[in-house]
Amino acid sequence: ARQADIRPSAARTEAQAPGHAHMAGDTPVLSMLRRRRSSHASVKPDRRVIKLNFCDQADSVVQAPELEANKNAIRTSHYTLINFPFMNLYKQFHRAANVYFLLIMILQTWDEVSITHGDPSMAMPLAFVLLVTAIKDALEDISRHRYDSIENNRTVLVFERRDPTTKEPIFEEKPWSALKVGSIVKLKNRERIPADIALLACSDPINRVVYVMTAGLDGETNLKQRVVAPELPEDLMVYDRRATLTCDAPNKLLESFDATVTFYSGENEARVSMSAKNIILRGSQMRNSTWAIGVVVYAGSETKLQMNSTTTSFKTSSCMEQAQQLMLYIFAMQCLFCVGAAIASNVFMGSAGDYYYLVEAEN
Repeated sequence: ARQADIRPSAARTEAQAPGHAHMAGDTPVLSMLRRRRSSHASVKPDRRVIKLNFCDQADSVVQAPELEANKNAIRTSHYTLINFPFMNLYKQFHRAANVYFLLIMILQTWDEVSITHGDPSMAMPLAFVLLVTAIKDALEDISRHRYDSIENNRTVLVFERRDPTTKEPIFEEKPWSALKVGSIVKLKNRERIPADIALLACSDPINRVVYVMTAGLDGETNLKQRVVAPELPEDLMVYDRRATLTCDAPNKLLESFDATVTFYSGENEARVSMSAKNIILRGSQMRNSTWAIGVVVYAGSETKLQMNSTTTSFKTSSCMEQAQQLMLYIFAMQCLFCVGAAIASNVFMGSAGDYYYLVEAEN
């Protein structure tokens, strides 16, 4: 029905398009720009095709390689045990103060300009500051690793197979990190949503409504309604190996979702459209609903929650930012003083022969 409503309007648009190009006062350039805008407007975003299988074993259907590779595990930590020394030093030397004292330490090893007889006396204070900062960053990153482990090891019911005798679906508890695009999951009341999931069925057979709280997404504590598309059948056995779900490529728009479910009743093909009202997002929590069954459409870093989250920057206090600015000013002034002193020395030494009390050294 939706396609039938769209086709006449599209036909009218196509019929009117040639007339627009020959409007009174139009130049060839304006006509070309108008055609270019209309061609860009007709371009659709990338789509992904997800295979549905609710009849056989879950692993009997293989998704596309790019979908199989995308797991639901998340990582908010900055370092690993291997890259910590290198990454942390790299970030610490983005601070102007550390670079300044490193240059001072290098100059101290140069006998011609050193006042410490070549001993880098600045090495110990600089190493102490770098070590204390590294310990602080390591403790913070350990807490991020713990949070990631807790989040990735939460469990959810995942469809595995159907009982060969009763044909009832069998769900098994699996960690969130084991989910992937195409996994069919069963959610219960007050459970947190592990990924972006398109609804296929729920415990409300009349209104087919699922209530979710999206405080983790937009801060709103009031419950919102998400519905199973009315055209979808209640018998989930129709989602055999031929069934597919075609949806948008991953994006960060929380209120945007466009998908089409294709399934077969016998030999007849049926298609049902889905919108943002038919998807529940990671970061929300199911409320006032006994259960709901859906398919994972975006997992891990592709979920809308993760795509909207910003990377944690290197923490710097306002006092440290001001100190870095002052350090740059000090460094610039020292450079000016050194250049001025070098010029004055050359000028003075060039005219040293004019002074009778200055004699040239024997050696």
